[in-house]
Amino acid sequence: PDAGLTRAMFWAVLARADGEIITGLGWTAAAREWAETAGVSDGTDAGGEITREQLVTMLWRCLGKPSAVGTLEGWSDAGEVSAWAREAMAWAVEAGIITGDGEALSPRAHATRAQCAAILMRSGL
Repeated sequence: PDAGLTRAMFWAVLARADGEIITGLGWTAAAREWAETAGVSDGTDAGGEITREQLVTMLWRCLGKPSAVGTLEGWSDAGEVSAWAREAMAWAVEAGIITGDGEALSPRAHATRAQCAAILMRSGL
């Protein structure tokens, strides 16, 4: 549960949740194709470890970019959230999908498998 996961692994998780069969030797290419087609990711860096803000942003896109009225104010590291991830992170915080580590969101920290599972469960996906 404390191991990291790659962007391709998360694409595969989202694709499977969408009803796609992602398996076998070509699973990475199939997951990438799904992610690009679905508008979830640009398909780059398949083997790179996914960050918390990348994971939340891909999930947010997968769920249709739900709107949020909340902000990231009050989090000690809110300024570290990338501009492209701000709306998705605000949505995830407002919806209770992502919780911080004390007073920090740790947006650029690599997400663990356990964090991914918890985020997915909270999202209802």
